[in-house]
Amino acid sequence: MTDVPADLALPTEGAEGVSPLREALRRFRANRAAVASLAILILIVIFCFGGPLLYSYEPDDANFEAMNAPLDLFSAYPFGTDDLGRDLLLRIMAGGQVSLIIGLVATLIAVAIGVTWGSVAGFLGGVVDQVMMRIVDVLYGIPYIFQVILISMALGRGSTAVIIAVVLSLWLTPSRIVRAQAIALRNREFIEAARAGGMTKRQIVLKHIMPNCVGVVIVYSSLLIPDVILSESLLSFLGLGVQAPETSWGVLISEGQAKIETDPHMLILPGLALALTLFCMNFVADGLRDAFDPNER
Repeated sequence: MTDVPADLALPTEGAEGVSPLREALRRFRANRAAVASLAILILIVIFCFGGPLLYSYEPDDANFEAMNAPLDLFSAYPFGTDDLGRDLLLRIMAGGQVSLIIGLVATLIAVAIGVTWGSVAGFLGGVVDQVMMRIVDVLYGIPYIFQVILISMALGRGSTAVIIAVVLSLWLTPSRIVRAQAIALRNREFIEAARAGGMTKRQIVLKHIMPNCVGVVIVYSSLLIPDVILSESLLSFLGLGVQAPETSWGVLISEGQAKIETDPHMLILPGLALALTLFCMNFVADGLRDAFDPNER
């Protein structure tokens, strides 16, 4: 194994003057696969959000004189066009915007709900904890993909419906994780000191329980984002997610699947964009897990 450079040398546990967050950052920087994956993710984000700014037309603009243009990296349409003459490269960029935004927004909302629910249940305990977690158990009994499909069908189609459907299904696991953390924290000395100092239960949850779960939340959020993006792609592929005039990687994969025999690049290229993004996100998630809990390595 290659030695860690001197400027990335990791401090020992409990090193004086080094905060846990800074130690975690240094551990993450020492993970070359995670750092490289993060760099690629940044390039993907720039590609998706900055690339369309270079175009003078929109992803849905049709050029009927260039319908079904083939893959040609040196032409005006490097990735070719579809049946309506729409630029596939530009549509991959636009689709990436939708998929990434849905992944980020849905994850933030799901984690916020899960953290709040789990913190309250774990800290209060007793009957409140039992009732709150039995609700979670009941919802856990319904298969995830079945929940998402039912909610999407009930709410209609589109980005907003996908976000709501995914959020209502994925907040359950972070609530359990944070509840376990809250139970471990509620009898610690600093919590007892907060009680003795006159802090209310609400203040303790907001100022002590939730902030002390930040490491767990960051790691789990990094694991959840690729799941959300994959769920959106699956729903869109099945026709239950993003609908025209919007597009996403799932929509493009669905459209490309119909032309796999004549124009396989229309399936392969958005599929590669999705796969590369998920691949890099998983490496980043592994790096964050190792950084915040080095005992997991």
